[in-house]
Amino acid sequence: MKELISFLKLPPSILSALVLASGFIIFAPSKVLEKLYFIDFKETYGFYIGLVFIVSISILFVYLVTKPVKYSYDKHREIRIRKNELKYLRELSNDEKHLIRQMLSYPGYTMELSANNGMVIKLQSSFVISPAGTTHVVDAYDMKLPFYVQPWVVKMTGENPDIGI
Repeated sequence: MKELISFLKLPPSILSALVLASGFIIFAPSKVLEKLYFIDFKETYGFYIGLVFIVSISILFVYLVTKPVKYSYDKHREIRIRKNELKYLRELSNDEKHLIRQMLSYPGYTMELSANNGMVIKLQSSFVISPAGTTHVVDAYDMKLPFYVQPWVVKMTGENPDIGI
């Protein structure tokens, strides 16, 4: 059973070679097979060669059909995500846009912000900004952490100046 599963996971280049080789043995004229000493081999293992041919060509066909479909789906999904991200950035409040604009003016797009500020929490939960690092020494009375603007936001603001950021 493990051999069958490993056979099904072969890369397309190997499957193509198996299709060509097994197809050649099955469909080649007897004179050619006789010169290559494959007549006895074909008679003995013909059933298995045919099985390898059918399974290999089926897997290869499925691969060749699903690969372009998956590529097209991924491109469509990426376009849809970018459209939603742009819509989200346009719908931010003026205060949120001002904060992002401020952060973009700092080197490395990083700025210390209060970790318990509602606007900061909202932008963090929307993956617009993220804390820079994982461990911080924080004053209990003034919980400021360095936050940075996510790269997709920087890219969107550069490509779409009409966002207002």
